[in-house]
Amino acid sequence: MIAILFEWRMVEPDQWQQLIAELDWQDKVQNGTAMFEAGRSTGRAVIIDVWQTLEALEYFLSSILALRLVNIGLPQPMMKAWSLSGNDRDAANVNNLALRKSLELSMVHAVRN
Repeated sequence: MIAILFEWRMVEPDQWQQLIAELDWQDKVQNGTAMFEAGRSTGRAVIIDVWQTLEALEYFLSSILALRLVNIGLPQPMMKAWSLSGNDRDAANVNNLALRKSLELSMVHAVRN
C-alpha cells in the first residue's frame, strides 16, 4: 500500500469544492483507493490518500488528477508518498521525484490538449 499527502496553499473555497466534486471522493473512493481524507482551512488544502498499489496511484496522477487540476486552475500540489508495507523493495519503488514529474508532465499535456 502507498500513502500520499497532497497539499495546496492559497486555495479558494470554490476551487476546493470543485476539486472534491470532480474527483467524486465525497460519495465513493477512486478505483484502487483504500482510504481518503481531505480538509481545508485558511487557504490551505490537504488530501491524504492510501492506494492499494503504486500503479493505481500513478494512473490517478497522470489520467485523472492532472486534468482536473488544469480544468479548475489549481497548481500542482506539494506531494509526499511513502510505502506502508514495510518492505524495503516496495519503499524503494516509491520515487517522489518521479511522481511529481509525472503529474507535472501530465498537466502540461492536458493544457496543450
